[in-house]
Amino acid sequence: MAPISVRGEALSRVDGWTCRAEEILAAVACGLVLLMVLVICADVTLRATMRSGLTSASAVAEYSLYAITFLAAPLLLRKGQHIRVDLVLRAMPPRAAWLLEWAVDACGAAISGLFLTSSVHVLVQSYSQSAMVMREMMFPEWWLYIPMPISLALLTIEFLLRMRRLVQGERQMREEATSAA
Repeated sequence: MAPISVRGEALSRVDGWTCRAEEILAAVACGLVLLMVLVICADVTLRATMRSGLTSASAVAEYSLYAITFLAAPLLLRKGQHIRVDLVLRAMPPRAAWLLEWAVDACGAAISGLFLTSSVHVLVQSYSQSAMVMREMMFPEWWLYIPMPISLALLTIEFLLRMRRLVQGERQMREEATSAA
């Protein structure tokens, strides 16, 4: 068994790599928001001036919204910028709230891990069947599934890192950036 400091250093490196990966995915999500805005503006402008728009504008918007949701989720979780209802946590004693936070993170890691497994299965199945999306645009279906396993892998790791941060911190509920309390 490795000494605690070696394991701690390795986990700190994993934390750093995860953070960088989450920031890259969030930047891609921002790029998709920009693309979506440009495509919709071009479509509206073309419809107003030339009486015909971009046939793929709605598909680009739909697929972008889907990808943005998956790509931004891990960084939002890390920064505590997801929405959470913490009325029960605030009413509990600090140690009990800490335990509940840890249990919720453990459940989040388990659920994300299960969805990760399923998403990899769906991605591999779509790839092996050479399924195609045929709408205004035509492309391999598995392209749509790429954000899922990447995001779910990072979410699983992030939940585990959150559990580690709880263990290292004070025994009280964490103060997230967004709360519905």
